[in-house]
Amino acid sequence: MQKTAVIVAIFVSYLTFGPPNQYLIDIEPIAYSANLFPSFDGPLEHNTILSGAEHLPVKIHGPESLAVWDNKIYTGTFGGLVVRVDEDKVVPIAKIGNGKCDADSKLQECGRPLGIRFNSKGILYVIDAFHGLHMIDSVTAPNPKVTQLLAISATKNLPGGESVFFDDITLDEGAGTDGGDVIYLSDVSTKWDLLHGTVALIEHDKSGRLLKYDINARKVTVAGTDFVFPNGVQITDSKDAVIVCEFGLRRLTRTFIKGPKTGKTEFFAALPGECDNIRRSANRDQETYWVAYASVRNASTPLMADRLADVPLLRKFLVRLAFLSSTAIENVGNVFNIEQLQSLGHSLKPTIDKVFLLYATNYGMITEVNANGKIITAYSSPDGQTTHLSEVLEVKGDKGERILYIGSYSNSYLARLVIRK
Repeated sequence: MQKTAVIVAIFVSYLTFGPPNQYLIDIEPIAYSANLFPSFDGPLEHNTILSGAEHLPVKIHGPESLAVWDNKIYTGTFGGLVVRVDEDKVVPIAKIGNGKCDADSKLQECGRPLGIRFNSKGILYVIDAFHGLHMIDSVTAPNPKVTQLLAISATKNLPGGESVFFDDITLDEGAGTDGGDVIYLSDVSTKWDLLHGTVALIEHDKSGRLLKYDINARKVTVAGTDFVFPNGVQITDSKDAVIVCEFGLRRLTRTFIKGPKTGKTEFFAALPGECDNIRRSANRDQETYWVAYASVRNASTPLMADRLADVPLLRKFLVRLAFLSSTAIENVGNVFNIEQLQSLGHSLKPTIDKVFLLYATNYGMITEVNANGKIITAYSSPDGQTTHLSEVLEVKGDKGERILYIGSYSNSYLARLVIRK
């Protein structure tokens, strides 16, 4: 019994403190506070409005970000496609990356379009997690031209090092060299790519940045630093700041891009969950923003990730154990050509899809935040009918109703919620 205890202690010590190698991932978690809301009250008070959202009858996998042109919705999907969504079908428009795929194991090759935006001329900008920033000249053309504007490798000389994970974009149209567009993009990490997004969260990686790209000058610079998994970005109406969704801290921050505070980042709003994208509402009478959530909870229902927030060594041990086990199983499968073991080994790795096992609940929510960072509206789906959300795109209906199209990084549907007031 004593011998077994010694062996277990040595194994645990090796996994926790051993130097990185092919079996021990190089992860150094830091302690942080979960800071969950005590309860949901006021605008966040329990409702079921989001549960009534319609799921459009189209086959689509992971409509992360949404943009509208000529009354048609466009989005990016797993497998590197940019598509147009009609009422009953999905029409491929362009391809980012190479080849066909629809699995995490091939995303790096095939691409994963995330944030998308149109400018006023109908040019569609697309940011891909692996392949960088692209421009599609005309989405209505039979074979629209796709141009890469910024490769991830172009960031290698920036302060803080080379990025490995781009996420979302927002435009400052006409603000660049010779009247060209300036694009601000969320740079999630210089250490962990999309496939290892869960590891970035477990580590509480703070290498996230806000980057600025001047299209005509072909120049990329750093606009803000020290973000914990920055996701959605949205320029303010005054165009002097960019609001950033920090997934890893469940908050909004505001980074100033013009004026005396240029380069400074300030707290903007505390949020009830892990936010994905943020988008300007269609309300022209008041400056408000829609925020979509991958996960929502309060202090009454903490997750394992919350309980381990201030225990970094345990988080390190668990991640390394997962990688050691999965790599060993996968290697045995490779040596003996056993497909079942290869598949099992891959499935055990803490890749991006595992983020939902650690951080996600089935409580769906979207919120509307005003220009002062106050949550003024929340629509919920506590039954999990519409959940794991990434973005809200609002368009005005013919009778003044608010029509909300709601995307998701992982779901196989696009939702629509009509609010009549």
